[in-house]
Amino acid sequence: MAGFTVDTHLFRELGELLVGRDSTALVELIKNAYDADATQVTVHGENLNDPENGQIVITDNGVGMTPDQFERGFLRIASRIKEEGDRRSGNFKRRYTGAKGVGRLAAHKLARLMAIYSIPDPDVAGAAAKTVTAGIDWDAIEALETLEDVAKSNALTVEAETRGEGEQSGTIMELNRLRRRWTEAERGRLFWEVQTFQP
Repeated sequence: MAGFTVDTHLFRELGELLVGRDSTALVELIKNAYDADATQVTVHGENLNDPENGQIVITDNGVGMTPDQFERGFLRIASRIKEEGDRRSGNFKRRYTGAKGVGRLAAHKLARLMAIYSIPDPDVAGAAAKTVTAGIDWDAIEALETLEDVAKSNALTVEAETRGEGEQSGTIMELNRLRRRWTEAERGRLFWEVQTFQP
């Protein structure tokens, strides 16, 4: 019986169409933290002139994600999770800034490797909610033929762990092996886009 399949190059094609500049891609990841009711977001970059050894880390103190939310939201392309309810965040009732599911496309545009550690807020997700530790090797994914092949590979790893006592909710996203060198102009655009960002 015939059916649709999706080539792994979808991430590259959509990323180039939907996310123009690297600075815009990074702002999209910051918007995810805003949507998660973060009151503080830290962006730390190292070796930005050396893509192979470059790293960008985005840390927020938002409500975090459970394994189910990570799979239904981040791992599902064009997820409808932000369309559920009144399209506002749970704690601060912020109007969602993103709805097209471009977060993972932005991450793909910026780096070849990605690691995520997310601790859900027990007041939102329940005290028994587990943390998420995930790794994505975009090059390994694109070496596969279709997205259906990803589940049979080590290109994507997701682990659910018991929340550590006293751990604060939030998400840490590490982007390693950057795709391009960040020029001074690109860094300046990032600062401008962050300053002008509003819901």
